[in-house]
Amino acid sequence: MFGSEHRVRDQEELRQALAELLPRLRRFGRAMTGSVSEGDDLAQAACERALKRLAQLRVETRLDSWMYTMMRRMWIDEMRSRRIRQHEPIDAAEEVIGEEVRRLPRAGSLSRRYGEPLPNYLTSNARC
Repeated sequence: MFGSEHRVRDQEELRQALAELLPRLRRFGRAMTGSVSEGDDLAQAACERALKRLAQLRVETRLDSWMYTMMRRMWIDEMRSRRIRQHEPIDAAEEVIGEEVRRLPRAGSLSRRYGEPLPNYLTSNARC
């Protein structure tokens, strides 16, 4: 009923158009992600976003083009987010740990500072 040239006017028309377009969106998502489940999740998330942002759909824009562009951008954002989640904690932890380790006093300086010998378990394993 709705071709790719069809212009959507309201929420109900968008729902119907997305229902017809869904098999193509799922195929596109699967091809882009390389995974059936991630592709389906991407198509679903794009449909949800389209329903929320119907007002942003321009009259001259084809619905399928709008959806493909949205899915591509969402996937790029997901890849960036995954890359950050993989590397940021390690990098941030190294910076914090590195600063903390540099600020720790050496084992010998503690005994000199307080005038008391350190317990054996502190001095035997200390390699600062």
